[in-house]
Amino acid sequence: MVENTGNQSLTNITINDPLLGTLTGPSGDADNDGELDVNELDLHRFLHRATVDIDNNGIDASGLPDNDGDIDNIVTVNFSEFQAPKNADETVAVVQNPAYTIVKTAQIADGGNAIDAEGDVINYTIVVDNTGNQSLTAVTVSDPLIANLSGPVGDNDNDGELDVDETWTYTGTYTVQQADIDNNGGGDGDIDNTATVSSNEVGQREDSASVPINNRSSYSIERVLFWVTVAQPPTQPATSSTTPSWLETQATPA
Repeated sequence: MVENTGNQSLTNITINDPLLGTLTGPSGDADNDGELDVNELDLHRFLHRATVDIDNNGIDASGLPDNDGDIDNIVTVNFSEFQAPKNADETVAVVQNPAYTIVKTAQIADGGNAIDAEGDVINYTIVVDNTGNQSLTAVTVSDPLIANLSGPVGDNDNDGELDVDETWTYTGTYTVQQADIDNNGGGDGDIDNTATVSSNEVGQREDSASVPINNRSSYSIERVLFWVTVAQPPTQPATSSTTPSWLETQATPA
């Protein structure tokens, strides 16, 4: 905003701001003569988006990152009647608020509601969403149960950073082992595990998912009855050492 506080109209106005580039305006030239008349007020506007400035924790007046916690800005105005340009500066604080959420879900591949056999496959989906105002770097997701975890999908600009409002998705599977069923999921009746996300800007966040086990212990027993039929032995010498041929054994199932 430029105001003529003198007693003379000012001509050939130039305004320069390296941070803002091309300005719109002026508005306020009441008589449309292209001069800043006495007591006239010229208003120039420009919108500066500060997403990158937040990531850099501030920029200097030329637009370069300086990590000083604010956005510095200097504007220069000049007229033909001025012997030297005049400057004005403004500083706006930068508030960084890095944040994300992680949500993990599980679904049995055969569509069932519970694990009931060795070899059942559990499909896992892990979603990480940047809910803050700053891009997040070195984002990693881990899950000790999922050996084939893949992703992320959703890095729209392929810069390797979880940008503001970006959502990354990871997927993987786990094949149920007989031991999982035998020990009833470690004793609590389900297969549960935890996914963890971390980044340079935010501490670890976790989310877990559980899949119940349908533990059906059962067995069967079959009874078989045996009987022995003994025939009347023949008369044999007392000194005989041969095996008697008169003993007959039969078995008939019940």
